[in-house]
Amino acid sequence: MCMNPRSSRINGFWAVVMADDTVRDDFFFSRERLPRTKASLERDMKTIVDWGRHNSVPLYIGEFGSSRPSFKDKQDGLRWVEDMLDIMKANGLHFTYHSYSGESFGIYPEDGVLPDPSHANKPLVELFTAKLRK
Repeated sequence: MCMNPRSSRINGFWAVVMADDTVRDDFFFSRERLPRTKASLERDMKTIVDWGRHNSVPLYIGEFGSSRPSFKDKQDGLRWVEDMLDIMKANGLHFTYHSYSGESFGIYPEDGVLPDPSHANKPLVELFTAKLRK
């Protein structure tokens, strides 16, 4: 199977639930790694973005992120985060990356102590620096 060079594969967790349950887009753990492209992520996010525009409300994407193992061995975690940042910036979405420090998802792997800069996920830090610079 030929994959688009901008595609990634995920087998993680995707869920969006609005407070009034009007929008719901669930994707939970799958043993199968599902191909994802920036276009498929944009399509998934469109429902949410359209809802926010229709209701004239700002949107906040809380706790989006990719697990630490997804950044190793060509697992495409960095590409997925980059695509999500592009989509959220293009649509004026506010967000929080999950998480700053922590064993499972953190930019820094330390949990419960001050992060050690030498342990940082440097490609992820560089991506945020480049994408979020004003």
